[in-house]
Amino acid sequence: MNSIIEKLKIDFKWAMASRASILMLSVSFIIYDILYPALIYGIYQKYRIPGWDVSQILFMYGIFLIVLGTNELFLNSFRWEFLDVLRSGHLDYWLVRPKSILKMRGISLFIPSLNDVVAGIIITTLFFQHGNLLNLIILSISGILFLESFNLWIVSFSIKYISVNNLWYVGQNFMDASHWPIKIFPNWIKIFILTIPFVLISYGPTYAYLFNDTGKFSISIISSIILFISSIIYFKHSLKKYSSAGG
Repeated sequence: MNSIIEKLKIDFKWAMASRASILMLSVSFIIYDILYPALIYGIYQKYRIPGWDVSQILFMYGIFLIVLGTNELFLNSFRWEFLDVLRSGHLDYWLVRPKSILKMRGISLFIPSLNDVVAGIIITTLFFQHGNLLNLIILSISGILFLESFNLWIVSFSIKYISVNNLWYVGQNFMDASHWPIKIFPNWIKIFILTIPFVLISYGPTYAYLFNDTGKFSISIISSIILFISSIIYFKHSLKKYSSAGG
């Protein structure tokens, strides 16, 4: 616990040392996050979605920002830190003294992502809906679990294939799809985001909260657990198979 706290302190000090650039970045992000609902509202006015009103869709977008922002605030920077170490040829130093995956993974603080959490809280408050809070919490945690496994898979593939960042950008497109009702998508996309559970980032938690129904996401929850466990196993396997440029 002390090492985690010290790491968070270091990350915070780094953020304060770069506070001018981080402030500008955060301001631009939060303006985007706040203005994006206007786009959602405009789209909804032209293309009505049966069973959903615009306030529910905006509430879902707020949940999307909170879940994604929470993951990026505390967990996402590991991917960038690990890839920097890998590309600089310093991964050997990490492997000299073996660590448990929890210690290696750790927790980081990425201050610019705080704006997503703040914007999400503002939006969900403005468009608050009554529902089953327990369902929302369970499926949101499952969504964060999936995002963490997605990060680990990318890191693991990078050890063998060096550059796989495009996978993250492909994933981002499916993440963005998660804050819309899945009924608007073709069947193959519905099946994909339910099985590879991008749906748990926003649509799943919101639907379960509003309509008190978690049954349709059983496969997604099970999938997130399987992907998380398998990502840890594959990450450990990839580290064992790693060899530096010198062999």
